[in-house]
Formats: sequence, C-alpha cells, structure tokens
Amino acid sequence: MSKVLKTFNHYSVLVFGLLILSLCFFYLPAYRIVISVLLGLIYFIWGLVTHWQDDSLHWPVVLEYLCFSLLAVIILIFLSL
Repeated sequence: MSKVLKTFNHYSVLVFGLLILSLCFFYLPAYRIVISVLLGLIYFIWGLVTHWQDDSLHWPVVLEYLCFSLLAVIILIFLSL
C-alpha cells in the first residue's frame, strides 16, 4: 500500500470517528462530558497508533498528543457547562 493511501486511510478513520462523536455531542446534551472524554481518547489513541505504525512513536510525541487531547477535553467540558 502506498504511503499516500495509508495516510488517507488513517485520516479517514480519525475524521469519521470525530464526526460521529461531534454529532453526538450536539444532539445528546446529557452526555456531553462523556462524549468530550471519548473525543480526547480517540484523538490520543489515533495519534499513538498512527505513529506506532510509522515507527516514529517517541515520548515527546506521546506527550504532545496527551497534552492536546487533554486541552481539547477541558475546553469542551467547560463549553458544555
């Protein structure tokens, strides 16, 4: 499989997952905190899996994805209060 097709598949999975959860975030207001955490987890796990498959997974990359996903979760939780 070519690198471009593999990258397209990775981002397609991410966009599809985030799109579904984003729709749930707006249409299920009672579950916004849970959905916010799930959004952060999906982004974090996607980043780890993507870099692991490319053999470029290092601690700074893990910390970067962790920080950005935590920041997104915190922002979404405060927006939903």
